[in-house]
Amino acid sequence: MKISFMTLGCPNWDLATICRNGRTMGFDGVDFRGYLDALDITLLPEFTTHVTETRRMLDEAGLKVSCISSSIAVCLRERLTANLEEARRTIPVAQALGCKNVRIFGNGNPEQYSRQELAAIGRDTIEQILAL
Repeated sequence: MKISFMTLGCPNWDLATICRNGRTMGFDGVDFRGYLDALDITLLPEFTTHVTETRRMLDEAGLKVSCISSSIAVCLRERLTANLEEARRTIPVAQALGCKNVRIFGNGNPEQYSRQELAAIGRDTIEQILAL
């Protein structure tokens, strides 16, 4: 894969439009950061109960899923439970779409924690996600 686009830049495109325009415009892949009105694709039928059909459409269009951009924020200790829940939903969707990459965010408050503390919080969160 050489170049992909992110759905955040085309929030009104449905899957058929993503497939048609993505290939017509010369892209090799798509990074899903939201779909239509929802930011979290793991809650949508296109990426849960109908994920096989979604993958078929993307495959037929010649598009790979380069990444799923999640809302996981690993340096926010107060989001640990939510981060793990989102990871539990996102990983199977990525696998079903043949996607090897899930984007996560660091975030964290440098006024509340030192850089070393934020790194430790992030590391601990990532280790828990990888253990899923």
